[in-house]
Amino acid sequence: MNNTDFLLKQVNILRLKLLERQEKEETFNLFSILLNERDEVNLHSRFISVLLDPKAPHKMGSIFLSLFLRTIESKIQINDSEISITPNFLNTTEFKDIDIFIRKGNESAIIIENKIDALDSNHEKEGQLEKYYREAIEEGYLMDNIEIYYLTLDLHEPSEESISTSGKYPELTEKVQCISYGSEIIKWLKECAKESYAKPMLRESINQYINLLQRMTNNESTISERIELMNIVGKNADNLESAIFLVKNFKHIQWHTIYDFWKELSEALASAGYTITETIDNELIDNAVHGGLRKRKVYFNLRFTTPSSIPITINCDYNDWICYGISNPEGKYSKGLKDKVKALKNIEESDGDTNKEWLYWKYFEPESGGDLEFCFSDFEDTPTYKLISPQKRKECIERMVSIINDFVYKLEKLQTPTI
Repeated sequence: MNNTDFLLKQVNILRLKLLERQEKEETFNLFSILLNERDEVNLHSRFISVLLDPKAPHKMGSIFLSLFLRTIESKIQINDSEISITPNFLNTTEFKDIDIFIRKGNESAIIIENKIDALDSNHEKEGQLEKYYREAIEEGYLMDNIEIYYLTLDLHEPSEESISTSGKYPELTEKVQCISYGSEIIKWLKECAKESYAKPMLRESINQYINLLQRMTNNESTISERIELMNIVGKNADNLESAIFLVKNFKHIQWHTIYDFWKELSEALASAGYTITETIDNELIDNAVHGGLRKRKVYFNLRFTTPSSIPITINCDYNDWICYGISNPEGKYSKGLKDKVKALKNIEESDGDTNKEWLYWKYFEPESGGDLEFCFSDFEDTPTYKLISPQKRKECIERMVSIINDFVYKLEKLQTPTI
């Protein structure tokens, strides 16, 4: 057994202990059940802004707000001045599209831009954060009294265009502060939970939200488990070198996994009698793995035709699960194919809206929680991560080809009305 194998074996033992602990813990979470857990507006911004709002029904006054300002090291001090939060409990409307806007009378303002998955909404002549900064200035706030925080899951920075498209506010480069859910927000929420000791319903709501964020930010391990992992890695020089080797090469592992998946899937489809018309370009994989915030948002499309010339595409958007369907980028379809798709929709609906390019589409195993629910933008998600294994990749591809075969067989056997 080489050094890397030994390290992985030790880490795996710790991982199994973590899983055993998690299996015994309560996992019921209303946030995950009732809402889309990655919804920036209706879940995250809404819940945070209500906690910050001194007039909200949590009846904690400005305690939560004070804790938040202290956590982010804001210069704003709460005193007798009127503090307003937008949106708030009574009015869910944002102030000029700002996710969370905190105002202290006419003196100071805090802009919080919340990003879970969305890119910056920049315009040709003005970046997103430039726009919000300008609007705060137009409201009468002095530049020195405007604070801007960019809130993300992974502490990434805003795009350069967001802060410098117009070039009117060079100070934004230093003014914008990056904060994260995994650090500042969880730290603040834990303080809020402590202060809510006498309000069990409020306290448990906050704790459920903390649990959701810990899962979303990969913070589910305990301090003792992290220390144990650190001790395993730091046990000797060989473990240290093996850990560094794995970290340095994981991006390459990710690249080759994506490449091998699409290559092997193309080969399997060709062997099943389909004609490949468009493969996955290596540049797309480069962008998905090594690209910046914008470049990594790629769309994979593997296009092929059936022996009867039906155009099929297997697609994986950067932020969605893999799907398949009848697709032609030129939007040209025969009347006979359109009639068959119409007949098919009478049996089972498409999984989403159709358009000129997509006549009909379905997810691979959308509701089963199965191994085909992978997304290449999230390589930490278990189904995607498992594709590293050649055997697992082979099993997934065989099942996908089988699903395609069944879909094509069903479509071609449909009877369309004759005129």
